[in-house]
This record gives sequence, C-alpha cells and structure tokens, in this order.
Amino acid sequence: LTMNSGAITSIGVGNPNPGFINGKLVNTVASASLTTVYFPIGKVSAGVATWRPCELSVTNSDATSTTYTGELISSSAKDLGYTGAPQTVSNIRYWDIARTGSNSVNASVKFYYKSDNGSDDEVNDYTNLTLVKSSGSTWSDIGGTATGNTSGSITSGNFTSFSKFSLGNKAGGRNVLPITLLSFSAH
Repeated sequence: LTMNSGAITSIGVGNPNPGFINGKLVNTVASASLTTVYFPIGKVSAGVATWRPCELSVTNSDATSTTYTGELISSSAKDLGYTGAPQTVSNIRYWDIARTGSNSVNASVKFYYKSDNGSDDEVNDYTNLTLVKSSGSTWSDIGGTATGNTSGSITSGNFTSFSKFSLGNKAGGRNVLPITLLSFSAH
C-alpha cells in the first residue's frame, strides 16, 4: 500500500470526525458471496474537509477478481447537465463509483449525509430523499430508504452497473440539496 502526501485527511478523532481518504480508493473483491466494501472517502475543497463515506454491497456472479473504485467529488451533480427522474440533485457533491471485472454483479449502496464543517447536504425531508445514478446523459432513480433529517444514511435499491451517484429529491419533496443563488433583485 502506497499513500502519497495528502491522501489521508483527519478532521478530528473518532466518529463523527474520523480520518478519510482524500481521493480515489480502490477495493478488490474475489468472491461470489454477498460482500460489503467500505469506502472511508471524503474531499478537502477550498480548505473545508468533508467526510462522506459509502458502503457498497455486492454479489458477483463468480469469484473472479473485481475492482471497485470510489471517490467523492466536490462539484455539483446538477452541473453535469444530465436529465431524468428526480426533481433536484445535489448542487455540491456526488460520488463516482467504477467497477472493473468480467463477471456480472448485483449491488446496492449506502451513502451517508450530514451537516458539518459548513458543508451541509440540506436533507430536511428524508421521506422524499432518493438516490440517482447516471446512465448515459440521464439520471435514473434507484430508490432509497433514508434514516433521518440533517444527518443519516440512505440505502439504494439494487443496480447492476456503476457510474456517478447523487442524492436526489423526489417530486414534491422539500430537500434543498444546496442550491447556488445566481442573481437576486428587489424592487
């Protein structure tokens, strides 16, 4: 294992402020049994450390070695320009999870969200929170069961391909999923 300078960031001691991988993390699975792959990932952007780990649950069709690469991206999922299912996607971050392997897979993912270090995910209506993943130039709603407002986790439905993932707001939901004010005028 080789870690370059700046690869590990610590924002405190223990939960809720552990150390994390600041960049891509690669995990290898060589099993046909249900396996949980942990990604203790985060990002330091503009001097703000944000920890948003995820847990990937995979069942590969055989025990062929398969790699899973995960990274938290501190950029707007909305700015990717994808169209599709959710009313709103996160304007501040998304996860990129890739898979390299010749076998087929059935997977689900759990993402964590919270309000910390000035980097609030703005989840205030968790019953209308969902997860989306990119498919070409569109977002596909992969469902999700969230655990609470402000801080918590959301676990997706099953999927078989990998790409970019984001928090999404179902139609009628009140999750802000931070927006950027482009202009404002008063009369």
